[in-house]
Amino acid sequence: MNPFYFYLFFIPFGYYTVLFILRDKYPKGYLLLQNDLNERVLTFILREKRDTKAETLISEGKDGSKKKKINYPSVINPIKSQLEINKEKGDLFEKQIVEKFEFTKEGTNYEFLEWRGDKYHEGNYPVSNKAPDLLVAFTDDKTFERTEFLVECKYRAKFKEGRIDLNKYVRYRQTGIKEKLEKIKEYKEYSNKLGIKAYLALGVGDCPYRTETIYIIPMDRLFDNGYIYKKHIENFKREFPSHKMKFNRDEKKLF
Repeated sequence: MNPFYFYLFFIPFGYYTVLFILRDKYPKGYLLLQNDLNERVLTFILREKRDTKAETLISEGKDGSKKKKINYPSVINPIKSQLEINKEKGDLFEKQIVEKFEFTKEGTNYEFLEWRGDKYHEGNYPVSNKAPDLLVAFTDDKTFERTEFLVECKYRAKFKEGRIDLNKYVRYRQTGIKEKLEKIKEYKEYSNKLGIKAYLALGVGDCPYRTETIYIIPMDRLFDNGYIYKKHIENFKREFPSHKMKFNRDEKKLF
């Protein structure tokens, strides 16, 4: 058996077996090992030149010199794209927020109504994409008054220059045009249309499943341009993982 195919298929299989074991028990180690795997396999594929039936491309520089470029075929590529990795981190953070509501706890006041996900393809997307991730209802066990609210979950590893950009940027393959989707503005419009209060659960830290810090921010306190400045949201800061989701009965406010 060609050593290239052995390393290409069996070593990643071993890595992913370890990742599967780490995923639930040690999520931070899982993410670190996953990123390490992506870099190592990518480096190996780019350096490996044996029996790949690669196409050699000749390019001519401005000075007249010719350069060779090896264009390797995409065999079975175990590497995840950055977009897939970012989505997985976002999904892990959403799961953390869902757990903080303790929906399955006996006698809970919360009811889990909806859990949405964004779908895009070449500029086509459903109206539901404008809705935040979670729709939750809180029932007061004294007055039996029921209050529904929306929660949008966003995860970032850190603030960059004191701010975080929550806009979504989409590039269309056919035209090459890059479009900015002002998500905060869309969430506000959706919230106002339904007459339901909306919140942003913003997680900041190394691990999306065990986020050190989270901000529970009313959506109407955010700028429509999608930029969030750290100095403006310190009052909404909560320390995780000990903090659970709480709802103020009198003010009808999530915190």
